[in-house]
Amino acid sequence: MNIRDSITKSRRTSQLIAALSVAAIGLSATSAVAQTYSVTDLGANTIVYNINASGLVVGSMEVTNSAGTHSHAAVWNGNAVTDLGTSSGSFGTATAINSNGQIVGDYYANRLYHAAMWTGTNATSMGTLGGASSDVTAINNAGQAVGNSGVDTQHEYARATLWNGVSATDLGTLGGLESSATDINDSGQIVGWSNLKDDSTHKFRAVIWNYSGAAPAELGTLGGLQSVAQGINSAGTVVGWANTAAEVGHAVRWANGTATDLGTLGGDSSAAITINAAGKVVGWSDVSGDTNTHAVIWDETGKLDDLNTLISSSDASNITLTDAASISDSNMIVANGLDKRTGEAHGYLLSIVTTPPPVTPPTHHGRHKHWGHHGEYHNKHAHWHSAFHGHNGNAGKR
Repeated sequence: MNIRDSITKSRRTSQLIAALSVAAIGLSATSAVAQTYSVTDLGANTIVYNINASGLVVGSMEVTNSAGTHSHAAVWNGNAVTDLGTSSGSFGTATAINSNGQIVGDYYANRLYHAAMWTGTNATSMGTLGGASSDVTAINNAGQAVGNSGVDTQHEYARATLWNGVSATDLGTLGGLESSATDINDSGQIVGWSNLKDDSTHKFRAVIWNYSGAAPAELGTLGGLQSVAQGINSAGTVVGWANTAAEVGHAVRWANGTATDLGTLGGDSSAAITINAAGKVVGWSDVSGDTNTHAVIWDETGKLDDLNTLISSSDASNITLTDAASISDSNMIVANGLDKRTGEAHGYLLSIVTTPPPVTPPTHHGRHKHWGHHGEYHNKHAHWHSAFHGHNGNAGKR
């Protein structure tokens, strides 16, 4: 049994003791629990993108050596980190990891991005659609990966791409020149965005490809011109962001043909990045009166919470969680943030902590009974860039 399991078991035991004590004198207690998160700091100058079912986290870390300071692809197991290197490039990023531990991402070499898959610390290029560069954002448990790739060396535009381990497939567009895939679920449904035929107006729309070879289907907006799908879960529910009629981007959930505005924390904009199997969604929101965005979570009903209010007061006094990048099916979250003491960027792992609510005994008439105390365990550029790269429980990226 690990430490977290031990703490959980201890709390459950204490809760049971309290419940039995209350029952013994005819009292009743609420069964509701308050959900909060413990925070594991993954280090300074790190960026996290994705977490898998086993709790392994991928992203990038800053490394300084004789060649200078560069970002290296990295994987964390708890707070223990493995440097995956940069392949032959100057820097690298791990963007997604599946339940089998397959890691994908990209490295930068010769002024170009190259989609890559890691075996141990060795990165292998996944190839392109014929162009010079490629970028991978997600991988499902079958080993299918998605992202985008240049189509030829004469043009700079890219197309949504599916890699199946053997070849790369162009997923097409809504009639425009460009598209990008951001996420893929285990059924092979793929989401992302595509330009419309009239590219001169810079219109791009969230799309879903229901299987390899299918034409992209437009998911729509919240009344504006633009939208991007960022994540899809096993049920086929899609999240991302879409412009309202005022051309302001809001987090959105698409389900059963309906787009639902998930709102903000009082600021102008928000974006949903990932949705897990239970329908919990994470992302970020602007906050009225704060120049930093805040990492957020929406529950299955669409209720919105600032993750900074769901961590301990000591953690909240030292850090600001600015964006939540991924949530696993076991509800572990990876988020990026700032250390208020140093101003440095950090990646963080958030794990659920469940504490029993306090029991307040009613006033008794007659003989006074003393109750022993049971101790309680106390406990926008970058963001809009992330709109074009997915972050699911299977996948993830900026």
